[in-house]
Amino acid sequence: MLTVKRPKAKKSEAKYLTAEQVSQVLGQLKDSRHLNAIVLIAFTGMRRGEALGLEWVNIDFEKRVIKVRATLNRVNGTLVRTEPKTQNSRRDIALTEQAIEILKAQKLRQAQERLRAGSKWTPTNYVFTTETGGPVDGRNLLRSFQQACGRAEIHGMGIHGLRHFAATLLLDGKVPLLVVSRILGHSSVAITADIYGHVLEETAREAMESLGSRVAYRA
Repeated sequence: MLTVKRPKAKKSEAKYLTAEQVSQVLGQLKDSRHLNAIVLIAFTGMRRGEALGLEWVNIDFEKRVIKVRATLNRVNGTLVRTEPKTQNSRRDIALTEQAIEILKAQKLRQAQERLRAGSKWTPTNYVFTTETGGPVDGRNLLRSFQQACGRAEIHGMGIHGLRHFAATLLLDGKVPLLVVSRILGHSSVAITADIYGHVLEETAREAMESLGSRVAYRA
């Protein structure tokens, strides 16, 4: 009986933004109400739905962590918080000082918008809201991001490029693969390795060069 091998699935490596490109895009968003959400994604590697599904109870300023416990998705035309993508997506992400500043600025902005909206304000617990307090549609966030990319002459990039930017910088900084995988909320380390294989190969090359340079030997 002839046995036919199934073709191997091609690895889907990440398309990411460089640090310079991220700075350019953020500069184009300085007047956008979506700036804080987009910056937080870049600084934490969170998924778009995870960032938009954050509630203030998920932010622990004292312990400096974000507790990712849900994602915001459109279900039957309505924006609702649902369970995370995988069990590993339920995770705590350490907050940097910059991220804390962003969240505090967002809290102040939201308080100001609540006052302006008055009786039109919809009371929710979301960190990122519309001008009247409702949840933010991920499509609007994507549109703002892509328009900013266009003004910065960066094309074909989605918000996932910010998530990949965060992961790439972590791996370039020699953060262990397992740690990066947990920060991103991947279901397995193998997924992280497949997506960021190009970064890992370069890191491995640098490690081997470092290994060789420590031994005083010439053939």
